[in-house]
Amino acid sequence: MRIGVQILVASIALLSAETIFADGPVLEAIPSRSIEPVVLPAGLAEVGGAGETAPEVLFETSGLVVARPSARDIELASIVRRKGEGGGGDIAAGSLVLIQTFFLDSKCSYPPCGGSPCNALLVLWDENSYNPEGVDVYVNDEKLGTLPGLPPEDLPGINLAPIYPLPPGPCLIRIEDPNTGSSEQAEILVLDSQPFGDVQRMRCQQGELEIGGTCGLIATWTTPGPLPSYLGALVNGEVAAVLDPDTRGLPLVGVPPGTYTVEVVGLLENAEGNYRGCYPSATCTLDCASDACVKPAGVYVAQRTY
Repeated sequence: MRIGVQILVASIALLSAETIFADGPVLEAIPSRSIEPVVLPAGLAEVGGAGETAPEVLFETSGLVVARPSARDIELASIVRRKGEGGGGDIAAGSLVLIQTFFLDSKCSYPPCGGSPCNALLVLWDENSYNPEGVDVYVNDEKLGTLPGLPPEDLPGINLAPIYPLPPGPCLIRIEDPNTGSSEQAEILVLDSQPFGDVQRMRCQQGELEIGGTCGLIATWTTPGPLPSYLGALVNGEVAAVLDPDTRGLPLVGVPPGTYTVEVVGLLENAEGNYRGCYPSATCTLDCASDACVKPAGVYVAQRTY
């Protein structure tokens, strides 16, 4: 049974907003903030992102579940993980990252725990060499079980596992190689409530026509706050860019006709831990045949004289 999932270095490089693909729609300047142009993957799925699906349980100990990572978990890893050089052992030194992905008051589309809200973590770490005996996972010094190590063809790579439901308060996670005794641990303050606001009023519509049968795509949203540390933007399930938290739009050019779903997720990093929000989305169909009237977006009114 394979829990390891290979996250390509090209995907991890998205954190620097560099060009990572050779073909596809091109990202232009973002209202409120500017980022370097990014090329989106060619041949995007017709519609939709990964979405939240029912988790596949691997094992359960003392009321805590360890599950197989979902497509949404892999998306998240590609947004937040900076691939390091590692320590050369079975578990790369300093590589363990904990992200709270769901909260007791979560409004996300499909929380774990049988469809009911609960506190959930995503645990991810680097592995550099083959470990056939797997990796032991501990929560607050209690062993939950052993996860398979990454297969040789996926090394070096990232291993990851969701754990839930967790009570609020400090939580210590440790992963350990049962053969060498090498281990990594990290602590997070588990929260019942998401500590920042998701983007709101997501809109997606066709932009200007272009030569060659393509056109623009304009996605806009509001950022009411409290703000996260940064935003991850996805188009049809592919990570497009990492944006500043007060960014309020995603204009694309060179987009072929089709149906596109734009999702924007917030991520907060602070001294207490890493926290992920929900995935507000907007879907639009582009025909690139008639120049759509682009309605004003992000309009604000302020009193000028008193």
